[in-house]
Amino acid sequence: MQKAADTLKPCPNAALGYARAEWRSPVGTIKSAWEYRDGKLVFDFLTPIAATITLPNGETKSVPAGEYHDEILL
Repeated sequence: MQKAADTLKPCPNAALGYARAEWRSPVGTIKSAWEYRDGKLVFDFLTPIAATITLPNGETKSVPAGEYHDEILL
């Protein structure tokens, strides 16, 4: 089975306000979303395989398959 991309690295833009993406990869659905909300930058991810999540503040996490939520105070 082909391996899907294993790095999620969102690039938020305040002019957009929010973005959501979904990709049905060969190993399962990958989702990434971010939005500016209540003085925070809010992220939600879904990965069907182990992945690395890199946030705009430089924080990097290695995570197993699953759903993840992160927030950065602005």
